[in-house]
Amino acid sequence: MLAACGGGGGGGGGSIPGGGGAPTTSSPPSSGPTTSPTGAPTTSPSIEVTITFATQPQAVATQLGPSGAWGAVTLSGSTLTLLVPVATSNAYGVAYVCPANNGTTQEYIIEATTLDATSFTASCASTAVTQSGTAVDIQGTYDVEAITSANGFKLDQGNGPINGLFSGTVGTYTGVATAGTDDFVALAMDGFDVAGALVLRGQSVTSGATIDIPTFTADDASTTESISFPSDPDQLPEIATVTYVTAGGTRAVISDPDTFNSYGSIPSSQYESGDYYDGAFYRWKVTTTSGTDYVIWEQIFTSAVPLTANVPGTPSFGSVTAGALPSFTYDNADLASAGNVYDTAVLSWGTTPTASSISVFVSANWLDGETSYTLGNLSGLSGFLIPSSGESVGAQTSSNAVTCALSDVMSGLVVDVAGTGVDEVQLPVGATRETIANGDVNYTASSLGRGSAQTRHHGT
Repeated sequence: MLAACGGGGGGGGGSIPGGGGAPTTSSPPSSGPTTSPTGAPTTSPSIEVTITFATQPQAVATQLGPSGAWGAVTLSGSTLTLLVPVATSNAYGVAYVCPANNGTTQEYIIEATTLDATSFTASCASTAVTQSGTAVDIQGTYDVEAITSANGFKLDQGNGPINGLFSGTVGTYTGVATAGTDDFVALAMDGFDVAGALVLRGQSVTSGATIDIPTFTADDASTTESISFPSDPDQLPEIATVTYVTAGGTRAVISDPDTFNSYGSIPSSQYESGDYYDGAFYRWKVTTTSGTDYVIWEQIFTSAVPLTANVPGTPSFGSVTAGALPSFTYDNADLASAGNVYDTAVLSWGTTPTASSISVFVSANWLDGETSYTLGNLSGLSGFLIPSSGESVGAQTSSNAVTCALSDVMSGLVVDVAGTGVDEVQLPVGATRETIANGDVNYTASSLGRGSAQTRHHGT
């Protein structure tokens, strides 16, 4: 459902609430223009911030200071250098609009300080996690008899399983796969529990292809790792999932789908650089005013370990106050995890092919103790988005603590399209993220004057 540390889930992320994704690295900065918005101080001393755009945006604006005016920027190349005066509390803002993708136009607003990041990559994300390619029929044989507890077989490619669960330890499988070259994860199953695993890299998938699975040996057996749930005085619904993601992008769910308290490992002999485990815990609360509120905990790791989620037992969820320029309230004090803290807001309206969204990242350093954030008016700047009066708008907020650098988060914001109220953020290996997210608040947009860009307020 925002992508590099802590989502994505998910977007991205899709996606599951706050789902993650593959580790990323930032591109080295290239030469580009230096800018300072009209009306903002430009005197020394100042700190240089470099933003590299992975996709050429349709519009860019910047802001200096927590209440400075937004000003449009014309890019020359793919890199923007922003001089942030120390006198502005080291605070800056960058807003950009991505080209329409799958019928949705996305705007991103990043509010941070030089304590958070002085270099990051601004990315544009797909509005859906899809697997491209033609669907084709495949077949093959399998033999998991050497895994003593196994009584079935499952095969995963891309974003999910091929034709579900096959019974028996020796047999044939048939199913629908996606044409192309892809990784497969073959799983020996004990009911719905993973008992053993093999990873088949770079398989050529064509119509009618026969892909026989190598015979499992005792060395391909999994270990069972525990998943511990945090205490919950309210006894709210909760689940946990662990997914193994190959370097080629195939995702195989390896956690128990009934009890959610364990997962079966992928043998270390099957690991290759770029593979990782994505463990995620979800607890949700259905409310009458905001749909479903969530607490989410996620960890990215490369060696099988027991998982213990760290989330508050009775969190306070954020809120949305409707308006032409809505405001968002956060309670970062309820975050149970230590780490770097940031908040998000997501607005979405319209339907494809003319859907729109605004995704906001605000660091705790930028808020500087404030507990609310009011969306600034960029509608006077060419190319920026604002809901029209009378438009039905969905809004969400989230508070987040991550153990990676905030520059990783800022380098991959993916708008949440699954309606979870959480932007997906792609965690680097070894990082964890805790998220407290409110559900979707729906309101009708009111009128807004379309004069020049207005000041963004530091809290309300």
